[in-house]
Amino acid sequence: MAKSRSKTGKSTKYEIRQSRIFSESFKREKVEDILNKRISIIEFCKLWDVSSTSVYRWIYQYSPHYKKGTKMIVQQDSEEAKTQELLKKVAELERILGLGIPDKNRWR
Repeated sequence: MAKSRSKTGKSTKYEIRQSRIFSESFKREKVEDILNKRISIIEFCKLWDVSSTSVYRWIYQYSPHYKKGTKMIVQQDSEEAKTQELLKKVAELERILGLGIPDKNRWR
């Protein structure tokens, strides 16, 4: 360990962390464990002393479902039903106003 003195005269200890390289098979196995909820990301980070940034990088790299930059849209069934009901009302109002026959697939 390296020692240095601060301006106040107290010595400070610095610990030099060893650089480690994990194999691709290890990373794939651990990503699978995380995705199958056998271990949480926080638990994994503490157990193996790995940063969460590294773990997320592994997930983006080795998971077929999670790719960086993709967006997941979550919509509840009740919201979907409400949206469909509103689209039906719009189509009915267009029909009443004589704006032509609306295409059923127009709003999808």
